[in-house]
Amino acid sequence: MIEKIIKRLCEANHQVFIVGGAVRDLFLDKKVADEDLVTSAKPDEIIELFSDLEVNLVGKTFGVVIVESIEVATFRSDTYTGHSGKAQIKYADSIEEDLSRRDLTINSLALCPISGDLVDIHEGRKDLKKRIIKFVGDPRDRINEDPVRIIRAARFKASIDGEFDFETLVALRELGYLVNYVAPERIRLEVLKALKNKYASRFFNALHEIGILRNVFPSLEKTIGFEGGDYHKETVFEHNMLAGDHISPRYPLLKLAAYLHDVGKPEAFKEGHFLEHEDIGADIVRKELEAMRFSNDEILCVTNIIKVHMNLISNLTPRASRRLLKRLADHGISFFDFLRMKMADRAGNLAKDNRPFSHLVALVRKFNNINIPDKVTQLALNGHDIQEILGISPGREVGKILNGLLEFVLENGEEFNTKEKLTELVKSRSLS
Repeated sequence: MIEKIIKRLCEANHQVFIVGGAVRDLFLDKKVADEDLVTSAKPDEIIELFSDLEVNLVGKTFGVVIVESIEVATFRSDTYTGHSGKAQIKYADSIEEDLSRRDLTINSLALCPISGDLVDIHEGRKDLKKRIIKFVGDPRDRINEDPVRIIRAARFKASIDGEFDFETLVALRELGYLVNYVAPERIRLEVLKALKNKYASRFFNALHEIGILRNVFPSLEKTIGFEGGDYHKETVFEHNMLAGDHISPRYPLLKLAAYLHDVGKPEAFKEGHFLEHEDIGADIVRKELEAMRFSNDEILCVTNIIKVHMNLISNLTPRASRRLLKRLADHGISFFDFLRMKMADRAGNLAKDNRPFSHLVALVRKFNNINIPDKVTQLALNGHDIQEILGISPGREVGKILNGLLEFVLENGEEFNTKEKLTELVKSRSLS
């Protein structure tokens, strides 16, 4: 489809270029996910030119048209006011003018899809080869235009495993306080994008290098240099970073939880121990994610895995294994996510060797063979059955009996979750 769009724009005598991330990733030998186009055609011209296709205008002031899910933007030269990141959109006459409004040199690359010529007026390809993060033009101007670029710079540094240009770093440190003017929702989005990197620890380290980790995740800042205790060779911050890097980017919220799972340790530390650091940490993280406008479901996912990460998983009795599965279910956590977290926690501990693969296989087999009810609705008896057995009306007593039956099964095993055995228990009235 993109070839069709390019061809039609060219036939109508409009300039068209592939820009930004697609060109950057091409030169990094990365898989190109989305190809965005910029063109000399104005939005009305684009809409008319593709009237036979599915076309949507993304806000009249943005000059962006979606043609069959492909973004086609008009050359722009934007003027920013204040620190809100909002710009007055002005159409530009050339690709060079459009590239000059962009944030980083590595994002100011444009490729002509017809000739293959590269437009690189800010030496972005050279910076990409050297893995240098550098702002287009005066770094202070770019930051003042939109302070979210401070966090974006850290994210791109992480994604290319690069270094900051000296003048860019000076400006980032000098103006880092401007992140306080960035809408929380935009910070959340940058964090989630950073988590797409396998080694997203580079992002958190870059935030610290700039001096704004304390603004974004103050709890992580407090773990820097904090000793991990008798059972660790690494600091708490180093442990968190190693653990987070061990989680695949396919599980972004689990990955975030791993980076934050021990942030409660500094506050919990007392007489050489970190008692209840998981609960303290979960509460701290909840407040930080709420401030960034993460959704309630996202916050629960992250904080609940932090709450349970200290639960043991090896050498458990059958009863303890059933209790663990029940606790995970109560917190909405799958056994496999819990296992991923435990593996990451172990991998982040430089004082311990990683468990052999055979140990993990044994754990999976063991827990896969446990089939317990984790809520009363999964019992072989329901409330109506209990009413009939005892000849009672709906009420608190029925709920109390159901909870008692669930506790009995958890204590004694899934073989007791049959209609006959539970009926016998109900009739004995030992649970009421």
